[in-house]
This record gives sequence, structure tokens and C-alpha cells, in this order.
Amino acid sequence: MIEVFLWLFDHYIIHLLLLGIVIAEIRYFKKRYWRPRKPLELASTYTQNDKAFRMPLTLEDVSWYVGEVKRIDPKALKGISKIILSNRDDHLNMNIMGEYSPNNDPSGPVIRLFPMEYHPVNGKYSYNYSDLGMLKVGYNRKDARDLLLSTLGHEIGHHVKYKETKELYGDKVEAFCDQFSSALGITVDPETTFSFEIFHIDEPSLYIEELKDDLIKDLQKVKKRIAH
Repeated sequence: MIEVFLWLFDHYIIHLLLLGIVIAEIRYFKKRYWRPRKPLELASTYTQNDKAFRMPLTLEDVSWYVGEVKRIDPKALKGISKIILSNRDDHLNMNIMGEYSPNNDPSGPVIRLFPMEYHPVNGKYSYNYSDLGMLKVGYNRKDARDLLLSTLGHEIGHHVKYKETKELYGDKVEAFCDQFSSALGITVDPETTFSFEIFHIDEPSLYIEELKDDLIKDLQKVKKRIAH
């Protein structure tokens, strides 16, 4: 009986020692290699220092949109470190409203959203219709907000695509991102409902219906191409 007790006691001690070693190893690797995942940071560095531009959405809008993405597809946001409302860089094309950068920030992938041109005469937020920038595609504030939130969905799509394939550019990538944003179904992209007006910079109150019809046809062609 004593021998059995001693045998059990020895095995108990051995198991305790092994358990102690395992716990020590876990603590070592956790301390050396594990880094706590930082929460997604929503920030604004935007300053209205150029009266020609305005930001049609707020951090509250972004927070609401991110909350909806978490509810619909929580894995889509995994790895994004920051979403920033940012001033435009001087070299940036006027028609670019968002940007996904996977490697330019030490904290991780970053999405930036940019202000749009603003025209106080007609209250429209715009991007360029013509190369010279004399013709504008204009939106009211609500539609401009939804346009930028749809852009945010598009940029999140870039993050998803980059995680899967390491691809950032190309027609197929852009089509994937457009489909991703649309599939989220959080906001309606006003480009898909043609909720815009086209006007000349010198006559912002005069809308050009013929050019709007042409743009609608172009957008319908893009939509069909993306669908296929």
C-alpha cells in the first residue's frame, strides 16, 4: 500500500513539474512574441484650411459605419490599425476620395478619407467630370456623405483583397472592392442611383442634363462590367 502511495506521489510530483515547465514556456513565448491587438483607431487630422474643400462626413458617421461592418463581416476589419479623415495631399487626383495603405504606417494598414470640393453657390460637393476640372459632378451633403462611406467600404475591400492575394491594383481588384462595398449594403452609393448633377464651374446653378445622361450611360456600362 505504501509503495502504491509513493508511486502515485512520484507521478504527481512529476506532473506538477511538467505543468510548471509548460506554464513557464507559455509565459516566455507570450512575453517575447505576443503583442496585444490594438483596437481600431478612428481619427481626424482634417483641418478646413482650404475653403474650396469640405469634409461631408464626421467621425460619428465613420464610427457608425464601422459598427455596421463589424456586425455584418467582422473579419473584414481585422488588421486595420487606423481610419483617418485627412486633408488632401497636393499631388492627389481630385477624383480620389479614399486611400488604403498596407505598409506605410508602423502601426499597420491605414485607410484615409479625403474632403471633396465644395461650392457654396449651389451647396454641392463635387469631383471632376472633365479633365480640366471645369465640369463638375455635384452631390448634396447627404449623398456626398454616403458616397464617402461607400468609398470607405471600397477601401475596406482593398484590405480584404490584400490580405488574401497581396494585390493592390488592377481592374479586377477595383471590381472586387466595388462589389464588396455594395454587398455590405450599409449605404447606397449615390452613383448607382444617379443622385447627382453636372454643372460648369462658372455657372454652378445651371445643371447640364445632357451630360448627366451621358454619365449615367457610362456608369451603367461600368456596373454591367463589374457584375460580370
